Amino acid sequence: MIPFSILELGLVRPGCHPGQALGELLDLARLGEALGYQRFWIGETHGANNIVCSATTVLMGLVAAATTTIRVGAGGILLPNHVPLMVAEQAGTLEAAFPGRIDLGLGRSAGAPEAVGRALHRKFGPEQAGFRQDVEELLGYCEPGGDRPVAAVPSPGRRLPVWILGSRPPSAKVAAELGLPYALAGHLGPEALLASAALYRDCFRPSLRLREPRLMVSLYLVAAGTDREAHALADAAFRAGLAGHGPSAVAAGAYSAPSVCLAPHGAPGGSGMKACAVVGSRRTVASVLKDLAAAFRPDELILVSGVLDPRARSQSFQIAAEIGARPL
Repeated sequence: MIPFSILELGLVRPGCHPGQALGELLDLARLGEALGYQRFWIGETHGANNIVCSATTVLMGLVAAATTTIRVGAGGILLPNHVPLMVAEQAGTLEAAFPGRIDLGLGRSAGAPEAVGRALHRKFGPEQAGFRQDVEELLGYCEPGGDRPVAAVPSPGRRLPVWILGSRPPSAKVAAELGLPYALAGHLGPEALLASAALYRDCFRPSLRLREPRLMVSLYLVAAGTDREAHALADAAFRAGLAGHGPSAVAAGAYSAPSVCLAPHGAPGGSGMKACAVVGSRRTVASVLKDLAAAFRPDELILVSGVLDPRARSQSFQIAAEIGARPL
């Protein structure tokens, strides 16, 4: 049985206030906990009027305070926008307040247009060349003892799980060489997923944090009573301009097929976001999740939903929880 988790993007429905979106985010976290999801992770995005996940660690604190058992994490903190010491301090503060419940996912992208990135004092460069160095610096602040002249206070310590997020081989290589768990962003970059997963497992080096590779794969999910209803929900979100964050595809017509299946050679079929979108009825979603689990062999699946209507979004996760309660 593969554990299921939730990745929240903080989408703001047309005509709604950001405060309402935050309330819906907290409601989803409580629902995820009640349904038995393992983690509730929150993304980081800047400069988008329809997304409220810009202050990720603040939201993590709100979610952790509104729940009692579910793990709460960043999916993820985009290191080009942050100073590693401050990330360690913020994570350490959350870990001290909610011991044993905090995860820290780290990404190498900026999550913002260039103008917004410069306002965040981000240094622009090819592929954010300093990502690995930033990760190593942050991990140093999490190690007990040491001879660093500066310490994170409070220190999160090694008990804080640190994940590397990504969708392509460079991030997989960083995770493997540092001996960290890897969250593979299937909802963002399906083209290189199998290659990234294979590279991570092949190059993994055991560390004090992790003895064996641990792979989590994110998938875009829309589940409903029927295939027709699910595809209508996905199409509505796409047409609302949520491409890249919600149920995006190369074109709205990408959801015309009744399900998203694997190509005969074992790689995700289709183009663009369609390849790792799971859209359909309970039966369809169960079948596709089983195929994707066989292809990627993940230790965990983390599900993303950009469905606009909160009731329909909750239904998606309820259906997935029922599926996840049985072996895939």
